[in-house]
Amino acid sequence: MSGPELLALITGIAGGVVLIIMIVIGTLISIGIIVAAYIFTSQTLQNIGNKARVKDGWRAYVPVAKSIYQLEIVNRPWYHVFMFSPTVVVFISGLIILLFAVAISGAGIVIATLLVVIYFCVYLYERLWYLVKLYERFKISPFVVLGCITTGGIVTLIFNCLIAYTDVFTKEGPEPPPRPKEGHLRCDAGVYKGAVFPIQANEVITIGRDSAKAQIVIDSSGQDISREHCQISFDPRNGGEYTVTDVSVNGVFFANDNSKLMKNMPVKIERGTTIYLVNRNNMFTFQ
Repeated sequence: MSGPELLALITGIAGGVVLIIMIVIGTLISIGIIVAAYIFTSQTLQNIGNKARVKDGWRAYVPVAKSIYQLEIVNRPWYHVFMFSPTVVVFISGLIILLFAVAISGAGIVIATLLVVIYFCVYLYERLWYLVKLYERFKISPFVVLGCITTGGIVTLIFNCLIAYTDVFTKEGPEPPPRPKEGHLRCDAGVYKGAVFPIQANEVITIGRDSAKAQIVIDSSGQDISREHCQISFDPRNGGEYTVTDVSVNGVFFANDNSKLMKNMPVKIERGTTIYLVNRNNMFTFQ
């Protein structure tokens, strides 16, 4: 092999090695950019979820679980993931095309294509609906979504970052009030008039004339009040609510319209509601 030929061979090999190195470096840089972008968008979503008070923020980093997390932020049922998650949509679309192509050959491709187009339209609707509800939750005009559509996602990224990393947009409503630790039952008429009885969370108290069974004892010489007249419990959830069960002979009534509670049937009672036992001589208000 002559000198020029050897030089050409070495030059070719060196060029090939450099090309391979450049391809590897370019691939690694591309992968790095993709990973960094994925981590950034996931962190952005997690911050949005934290502001929306959605738990399990780690899901923002996991495909499919990420879509369920997004749906929870806008109070959308989890099963919408089949029409919302890009991963799921691509998988199901491919499955539709494969099944129809195998089962119905040529005609199946046309049918499958139409189904996939419809499916993709539903997917786009779900994505747009998500943006509308997300921006409504953070008090942003839903018309911003038009900008998201026309700019290929740049506006979406900008507003998501503003929500996630700044206080420009406030989250939905005020912080929920702390749960009350106990309920209070005020006597408006009767021997205990003016007294307020505390009811601990999930505690059950009984009103009646039997001191062995009732925590609030009402002496009734005419025995119109039963030995165990009603049972009351307090649940601190949802701002605090009460449950009343009438176990009496002569009944428990709502003071506002004189309607009678169903016997032996637990009834949810809102705070501020007044009831009476048998008649208005024994009235109580739930505070």
